Amino acid sequence: MGILIGKGVEESDWNKVTKVMMAAIVLLFVLSGFFRGFDVKLLQSFQLGIPGWLDMIHNSLSGK
Repeated sequence: MGILIGKGVEESDWNKVTKVMMAAIVLLFVLSGFFRGFDVKLLQSFQLGIPGWLDMIHNSLSGK
């Protein structure tokens, strides 16, 4: 996808299609990290507490 976006930007600058594709890719990476629990693991690695609302969202989505 990066090559496709880079080629599109190189040929026709940042137009609506390349902006939408870039936003979709960023959104997919963020959602992938969220569903893998990356945000919770990051908070734990900094020895910070996990907010109850975040833990509740993860538990409800995972079926716990």
